[in-house]
Amino acid sequence: MQARIPNILEDCLGHLTHQFLYAFRQEFTHRSSKQGFDITLEEVGVLVLLSKEEGIKQTQLSSILGKDKAIITRTLNKLDLDGYVIRRQDKNDRRVFRSYLTKSGQQLLESMRPIVNDLIQFAHKDISQKDYEITRKVLRQIIDNLKI
Repeated sequence: MQARIPNILEDCLGHLTHQFLYAFRQEFTHRSSKQGFDITLEEVGVLVLLSKEEGIKQTQLSSILGKDKAIITRTLNKLDLDGYVIRRQDKNDRRVFRSYLTKSGQQLLESMRPIVNDLIQFAHKDISQKDYEITRKVLRQIIDNLKI
């Protein structure tokens, strides 16, 4: 059975997803700046991926995060300038640069974990595990449907 298509924008899942991301980013910025951090949620996402996969290529970051290459380049440039990442040319392919967390980047990420975890808990309050799993399943199906 196919889902009913909403008649008004406010009920569309795409709009709701956008509103969720906007509100989550705003709350993250508020909480992190209150703690003295000048970093975006997207930058934290890059740091998290680099902590899990040292030496990841920019194209891989772009694909995993769903951001275009120019945005990833700007993000890496800022993180590099701030001393949180370093980029090194690939030994086998001079066109490719690999990114690595610095010690400062690792320390920043560890400082950010409680802020992000508290925010996730706050955002998920009053949502049952069952509702969370259903929402996740539906959003994944929509993403799969839209992949070319």
